[in-house]
Amino acid sequence: MPIGEQLLFPKHSAFLIIGGICNISIHTEKRIVGYDVSIGNQTLNFLAGLHRQPYDADGTLARSGGSMKCCWMIPMPCPSTKRPPRSLGREWFIDEVLPLISEKSITVKDRLRTVVEHIAMQPGQASWKVETPVLVTGGGTHNSFLLELDRAHTQAAIHVPDKLTVDYKEALVFALLECCACAAK
Repeated sequence: MPIGEQLLFPKHSAFLIIGGICNISIHTEKRIVGYDVSIGNQTLNFLAGLHRQPYDADGTLARSGGSMKCCWMIPMPCPSTKRPPRSLGREWFIDEVLPLISEKSITVKDRLRTVVEHIAMQPGQASWKVETPVLVTGGGTHNSFLLELDRAHTQAAIHVPDKLTVDYKEALVFALLECCACAAK
């Protein structure tokens, strides 16, 4: 993904994808590094489903909840303690995250608020020592509350492109890489 991003979006040197799992890539003169940073939409969509919605439209449910930072989210097993590169998968969500967010004594809105805050804090801990705005794509960019918190937790400028780029950047990158692979044969 980072190589395709570099080819398609040369005016940017940092990228955040807020998808099922959130990941970043940072491009410097010496290297490109890309890695997963936190849980993402699969967690938010699971919780919205408990409220009989397929997703939390624009972060409305999360915005109306209260943060439970002091309770169950602090021990959230977050691999951000591991040095990059690192990768997270669905099994990590099922084994480690799902048991924590399934706490029925906390309202769905409060769990959503806490998870949104957690997601927003993780990329902000990355070393965004870049000169260009961070290009943010993926389904999570449709959640204005999450973007608002993302901006609050980082000093880097956040740039959300047009809707087509937001929704299809990954597909574009994979198509480009496939074309490069075919041309190399």
